[in-house]
Amino acid sequence: MENATKGLMIAGAILIAIVLIGIGVFLVSQAQGFMDQGGQQFDEMTKTSFNSPFENYSGKRTGSDVRALINRVNSSNLTAASEDTHLEKGIQVFFDGEIKGAVTIDGKAEEYISANATKSRNAINTGHTYYVSLGYSNETGLIDVIGIGTTQEAADKLIESGTPR
Repeated sequence: MENATKGLMIAGAILIAIVLIGIGVFLVSQAQGFMDQGGQQFDEMTKTSFNSPFENYSGKRTGSDVRALINRVNSSNLTAASEDTHLEKGIQVFFDGEIKGAVTIDGKAEEYISANATKSRNAINTGHTYYVSLGYSNETGLIDVIGIGTTQEAADKLIESGTPR
């Protein structure tokens, strides 16, 4: 009888250990799900905080607004060039051929970013209306190309003909 009691106690201990291990595995898997969800929310917040200042300029804009956009892009590109940020090459800005004196802002080399932004900003006439289109990277979801044109179609074509994403 004594052996049977000991056997039942050992079996009960094993059963309790299995239940505790099962609960532990369940809790770890639940925590992993929460961590994955938190990471996705962080990525979305990062995209939103990066994109939203530029999205405010999308569509039909005044020359003053476009100049402010160029300043914002220049600042973002200088930050990307000096730090290891989201964009390796910065935001590229393409201009319609009708905007005389504007040059592509590529954001790849720090010494050219401000010079090209200054030339392009000076080419924008504050009294005119321009159209701004935004292109998003398929990999990151961040804005990586901006097209500025004298018509919406021209701005859209600049995005389509931009660098591959």
